[in-house]
Amino acid sequence: MFLGLLLQVSLLAYGGASVSGKKVISELLPDDGNADYGTGFNSINLCRTNTQPVVYEKLSSRTDNSLKSNFISQSFQMKHYRSRDELKTEFDNAEITATESVMGTSKSKFTKILSDNSLSVLDSFILVDIDVVTNVEHVQGRMSLAPAAHSLLMAGNYTDFISQYGTHFLRKKVFGGKLLFLVKIKSFSQQEKAKVDDAMEKLIGAIGNDADFKRRMETAKKLGRLEMSLFSVGGPSYQGDLEFDKVIDFALDFIGKIPGYEEVIENEYLGIWSLQNIPRDFVSAIFRYQHATDGIIDIFSGLREVEKSISDIGYLRFSEMSWLSDAGWNELKAVDRDSKSQRSSLQRRLQSEDIANLQSVKSQYDGIDDTLEEEVQEIVLKEKRYTLKSEMVLKLSRTNRYMSSPSNAYAKVSPYYPLTMYLEKAGGDGYSHPLRFVALNNEVVHLRSPDYPGQLLCMAKNSYYVFWYKETGVYLPYCSWTLQHAEDPRKQFLEFGDEFVLTNLYWDSWLLGVGDDLNWVETRRSTDPDLQKYTWKMEKPDYGPTRH
Repeated sequence: MFLGLLLQVSLLAYGGASVSGKKVISELLPDDGNADYGTGFNSINLCRTNTQPVVYEKLSSRTDNSLKSNFISQSFQMKHYRSRDELKTEFDNAEITATESVMGTSKSKFTKILSDNSLSVLDSFILVDIDVVTNVEHVQGRMSLAPAAHSLLMAGNYTDFISQYGTHFLRKKVFGGKLLFLVKIKSFSQQEKAKVDDAMEKLIGAIGNDADFKRRMETAKKLGRLEMSLFSVGGPSYQGDLEFDKVIDFALDFIGKIPGYEEVIENEYLGIWSLQNIPRDFVSAIFRYQHATDGIIDIFSGLREVEKSISDIGYLRFSEMSWLSDAGWNELKAVDRDSKSQRSSLQRRLQSEDIANLQSVKSQYDGIDDTLEEEVQEIVLKEKRYTLKSEMVLKLSRTNRYMSSPSNAYAKVSPYYPLTMYLEKAGGDGYSHPLRFVALNNEVVHLRSPDYPGQLLCMAKNSYYVFWYKETGVYLPYCSWTLQHAEDPRKQFLEFGDEFVLTNLYWDSWLLGVGDDLNWVETRRSTDPDLQKYTWKMEKPDYGPTRH
């Protein structure tokens, strides 16, 4: 029931939140719990009408006095989500909340409180969810259109009717209380996040007792850098700053203090076409207009997906995507601004246009989200692909050791001072095409360093070691290497972050690697089972333990 509201700039494709053709739609934690029964909701423009299209005979209320607490139901759970996309399931039964939140039209307390939180691709979180139902109230008996609404409908003024009275009417309210306590752990990399998620997974489930809950939360607290958010309705308000132990005690006491503080935690709306004697062509008109709205929501959601992608890249710039240049990041931020502008315009059009024009609005914006997503992918691809003569550093895969400055021409590896290098195509016309992408799988290259102009990284006859030699005094095949991707033989071009092996062109059963002491660059036989000793990873020169 939650967290699609947590991200202003990203989230889901809300296919499950479609209201098209749905007779019953629900709204979680509405902004107006005092709305009168029979009042309307317009599922096409996504707004309440503040008019009353439906009159009813009476109200019915249900409580369960067999429970000592007088609660109809109650639950106290800890939930864990590995990704924001998993949160989509929390909206499946709350179509109004989902569509309003994605379009930015909701004013509910739920949205207002939680939309200030942001979840990045490197965040893991546990959600403590307390849900209590104390009463369910709904209209009962005969229901019919109010006289003025009936007259307008029978006159065939369907667009005027929908604009004035809506498509659904309020028929049920659920009373009780709800508490959501979000514990967020921030990681520095996706590898670190995976470990945090695995630890969190062991903490979730139904709560056995107070001691069990406190034990689990204390464990979560130790997983990393912790941030907290708290939201509650239908119970006493939390007072003061968010302190971990204090919030835990507040959550444990919450259920027992709900009586006397109950609030509306859910509204349920019923389609007006469920009433008797509603013209069939009016129902067809509703479904047709709703289809246009769903298309607009899909476009809007697609634009948010674009912004989510860019936001995630921003969080990963200093870890897995450190190859992204400032220029590339500025290009992505320009796409982000364009997407936000398109979303804002689309939102205004949805709320202000006559419903008969919404299909035209949808057609005008169709495909803009796909176009912007393609721009993002093109920028990322351009930035990630390695081009000839671009500077890079070589890191021994799965270690913290880099190819470093040589000692008396002997190539070395070290955790410090990575040596800036670049690849150059061996022979042919590679010298004249600096923007040529470097092909994997048997592309022949030389390894050079701007710190040692005129020298190449070479094998030597009758030696395991690798040296920096002047190119004018060496047999060039000794200094020529072929590239093979370490994991994907089908991959065509070399990218930053790739893992690969370098085979000497002249001695083609020998690979560029390191010695067993991990200090000197040496050659190793291609049959050597210790892959880590000759698998390299390419990174940008500013990425390394001494470069931040």
